[in-house]
Amino acid sequence: MEVIAIPDYGYHFVQWSDGNTENPRSIELTKDTVFSAKFAPNIYSFSATCNDNYGSVQAINGNYEYLTELTISATPKYGYHFVQWSDGNTDNPRTIILSQDTSFTAEFAPNIYVITFMNDDSTVISAQQYGYGQMPIAPEFPTKAATAEYTYTFAGWIPEIVAVIGDATYKATFNATKNSYSITWLNEDGSLIDQTTVEYGVVPTHADPIKENTAEYTYTFAGWTPNVVAVTCDVTYRATFNGEVNMYSIKTSAINGEVEGAGIYAYGTEIEIKAIPAEGYTFDQWSDSVKDNPRTIIVTSDAEYTALFIQSQGIDDVYATDPVKKVINNDKIYILRGNKTYTLTGQEIK
Repeated sequence: MEVIAIPDYGYHFVQWSDGNTENPRSIELTKDTVFSAKFAPNIYSFSATCNDNYGSVQAINGNYEYLTELTISATPKYGYHFVQWSDGNTDNPRTIILSQDTSFTAEFAPNIYVITFMNDDSTVISAQQYGYGQMPIAPEFPTKAATAEYTYTFAGWIPEIVAVIGDATYKATFNATKNSYSITWLNEDGSLIDQTTVEYGVVPTHADPIKENTAEYTYTFAGWTPNVVAVTCDVTYRATFNGEVNMYSIKTSAINGEVEGAGIYAYGTEIEIKAIPAEGYTFDQWSDSVKDNPRTIIVTSDAEYTALFIQSQGIDDVYATDPVKKVINNDKIYILRGNKTYTLTGQEIK
């Protein structure tokens, strides 16, 4: 007859109780016979590893009997975390009852951190997630709006950008260059005196300009308009002047008489000078040949006028053919001859 030993799952036939290892086995029955089949657990291989060296696995790899209970655990490196085992199980540590050849791989992944980039005024430019060990990518060079005082250029990030090890914030820094502005200096008539460049906040200065004097006025610098102040933008200043009317000396002189009207007068003043002859003399002309007496003068410069007199002729020599009349006025005697009046010494009265 034939006998067969059938092991349960996870076990295998070892031998019969009489030491025979045939299975199935043919037996020639000659007497009452009892056979026992001996079974033993199957031996299965077991191994546990991890991916990419991002951590380690605690397990004893080897061969184990069927239904052996094993415990495995995965430990990530700093900056990484355990994700799952290769069969999708996420228990860690994990207990396994061995029922077949088994191999496990622990899967790790970098920790995720938020990297923030900010302007120097703390406004956020970007905030992105990076895995541990990754190098953050900074935004394109940020800009900072210029002010009247400064122009800004990007200088870098603080702190220095490094590979990710945790949440981090980087702030943009800028170099500030003080702005300079054009200062235009004009004459009173709008002609250009000079053009200078001055930094923001500095009060510009310039040598006092000069305005040429005229016969009428002497000019002194009065200041700039508008008032000169600290620079905040391009600006134009125009010179202003005070004009003082010139004063002129009018001198007079005479021989055999006198002149009225000398003095100090402002330019453009209309004055009158008058020549008064001495007894026995009569006015002839001024030294510049003008015969008006009295004489009107418009003052435009220093000047000197000399009255010229001539000795009077006797009464008998003046209009001898005209009738003669004697008159008394204010206790003085005058001679009238024709339409002219003379003193007793023959001086014509104008």
